[in-house]
Amino acid sequence: DFPVHPDICKEHIQSVEYVLCGRREHPLSRKSQVEYQALTDYSWAVLPNTLEKLQPLFDSLEFPKLDIAIEVASVDELIVAASTEDYLVALPESLLGKAEVAGVVRLPLKGALYKFSVGVAYMKEAQASSSIASVISIIKTFSWD
Repeated sequence: DFPVHPDICKEHIQSVEYVLCGRREHPLSRKSQVEYQALTDYSWAVLPNTLEKLQPLFDSLEFPKLDIAIEVASVDELIVAASTEDYLVALPESLLGKAEVAGVVRLPLKGALYKFSVGVAYMKEAQASSSIASVISIIKTFSWD
């Protein structure tokens, strides 16, 4: 999130929820409901910033540190890793369709692992420029799915 500042305008565009996923054959896929404690029993494949988003949740529950087996640079690599091993991954809910094609499914954990907002930040001007409004309009029409 961009810091609050009197000279900066922030505009929310989209909320993104990251959900728990694993391959279709993952042991947790057979559960009717996955408990957070169970997530510490498996290795994770993560993107570079995933751990800083997830670990505070597990720390607050006083659970052990997550076992990070592999860190990858892209969502595509994350999906491949999850499709070939029993890794747990956090994926944006909007990418579940793409993941399912590769055999990676949402695991039955209640709610999202974490959420964040996507938006734009720009300097305030005496009169808002039409170029800023145009860019925001284009971004809002972008498909997040």
